[in-house]
Amino acid sequence: KCWVELPDSLFISKSLRVLKCDCGLEFEPPTSISLPALETLHLSSTLFLKDNIVELLKSCPVLESLMLEDLQLYVLKKFTIYAPQVKHLEIRNWFGLEPARCKIEIYAPNLLSLKCADHMKRDFWVETLCSPHIADFCMQVGMSYEEDNWLPEEQSKKYIMRMMNYLRAVRNVKSLVISPLMVEVLKPWCFSCAKVFSKTSATLGSLSMQFLNLRVMVLENISVIQQHSDSICGILRFLNISPNVETLTVKVTKDVVMDLISGSFAEECCGLGGDECGCFQKSI
Repeated sequence: KCWVELPDSLFISKSLRVLKCDCGLEFEPPTSISLPALETLHLSSTLFLKDNIVELLKSCPVLESLMLEDLQLYVLKKFTIYAPQVKHLEIRNWFGLEPARCKIEIYAPNLLSLKCADHMKRDFWVETLCSPHIADFCMQVGMSYEEDNWLPEEQSKKYIMRMMNYLRAVRNVKSLVISPLMVEVLKPWCFSCAKVFSKTSATLGSLSMQFLNLRVMVLENISVIQQHSDSICGILRFLNISPNVETLTVKVTKDVVMDLISGSFAEECCGLGGDECGCFQKSI
């Protein structure tokens, strides 16, 4: 693939407010960068050979919105987003070919919204001071799991701890959007892993103290959850640790709901104290 190089003059504009690049850009910033008016930056299909996006972000003092899509991080072990001025951050790596080995570290204490769409194989580190009002995690487990509906136990535990760390990092959110697959991975923790992690800070009780501000919860619909009750079971447990939720939106198809009511939901739901229909209706 032929990577595009932007002219150096683009990085020293005093009037540029919006910069969107979707052209297979190889990011190599010039020695001099000054974008004092830039408020919105979107980079798509950008190749990073160095952990150097910080050099650009430091030169955008009024930057409010940052979107990074299909990042190409093949040669990096760590990618740092240091942007104390940014209020809205979106990272979308669902469709990229990059194997997700590079860890992404986020330092953005003034975020109002954080949206992340990536594979669970990717390791994110979110600064604990980051406390967005809105968090959106649409995480995919991985192609092999989606095709085979199976995940090795050790890998499952790793993903569980990783997803719990993400949720802990945004513990003060008022609005939370999560993908069904993320709930499905958390579901074994909800029902069977509590004892395993009971001596750590990852217990159900400790998490219940972290979602007292949550008012709106949305479960986005993805086709791979068809005929699975795992997502709904995960939601019921999640509601137990979010006592102040006022609005719950579950985007599922009719077939999913009918399958839940038909009996596959019964065994797990009875553990919550009720038949499948009554438990589903009463809990939601």
